[in-house]
Amino acid sequence: MCATLIGCTTASEPSQQPPENRPIQKVTLDENDTEYGYYLTVTPPDTVRGILLLLAGSGQAPEDVFADTEFDEMAAEYEMQVVAFAPRNRLTADSLLVVRMNTVLEDVLANSGVAPDRVVLGGFSAGGNAALRYTERCYESPEAFPVQPVGVFMVDAPIDLFQIW
Repeated sequence: MCATLIGCTTASEPSQQPPENRPIQKVTLDENDTEYGYYLTVTPPDTVRGILLLLAGSGQAPEDVFADTEFDEMAAEYEMQVVAFAPRNRLTADSLLVVRMNTVLEDVLANSGVAPDRVVLGGFSAGGNAALRYTERCYESPEAFPVQPVGVFMVDAPIDLFQIW
């Protein structure tokens, strides 16, 4: 069923490639980690005033964020750098995902010069769960996180994990 929907992928299907006309940069943090060792980013042409980190849905790759949305085009109008990362098959911001997201955000902040309180997180499906839980953890233990998100949103996120269990 999923293969018949536009922009829908599963873990066994190859990820769609984003349109060629977008200036998407791949940043590799760990060449040996093909799942979590990289992120994609689109930087506005002039000034970067904030970061929008988007988390792909379950089983998806960062490339799917740009294939499925046009957030990067809208964010450019507000001088926001868009970063796409994939929690893969994780349902929430567990200890492994927190370490990976911290690494991505530390790298993005170091290269952009954006303040840690100018970050918004968003996610699709399970990526939304991860974005929400990561944001909660940032405020529960601020000393353990590189950012203090000013916003978080979810698209079609099944937040009732107890019911899913």
